[in-house]
Amino acid sequence: LLFIVTSGFTIVRSDLPPYLLPVYYLTFSIIFWNAFCGFAIPVTSMPPWVAWIYWICPTWSLYSLAASQLGDSEVPITLAGGAATVPARVYLEDRYGYRYDFRWNAVAALFGFNLLFALLFLLTLRFVNWQTR
Repeated sequence: LLFIVTSGFTIVRSDLPPYLLPVYYLTFSIIFWNAFCGFAIPVTSMPPWVAWIYWICPTWSLYSLAASQLGDSEVPITLAGGAATVPARVYLEDRYGYRYDFRWNAVAALFGFNLLFALLFLLTLRFVNWQTR
């Protein structure tokens, strides 16, 4: 996740020449990504007209980590209030929408975002020149 964020922000910094403009943009982006990454507001609780943000957000590491570690676990989780216990895999699927069989797609999305940001950065370095002669 750190590499994705760093490479994505490097692109923005290389595209925008004034110093403060990328800082404001990146601050907004971090807040936006954290709000819609699927942990603070699960995708199952998002309205359909906002859920598309979850799918384009490059924070797939949370999905792949939770799905690979807890997606097939039968460890009981006590829900808030202690009323009931459910297996971890059921809780992840019901609350966050994380499916165990989708974990490899999440890993592929992580690598895809890395490749996309690296290519965009290389293209930016090649074709954008802010120096004037």
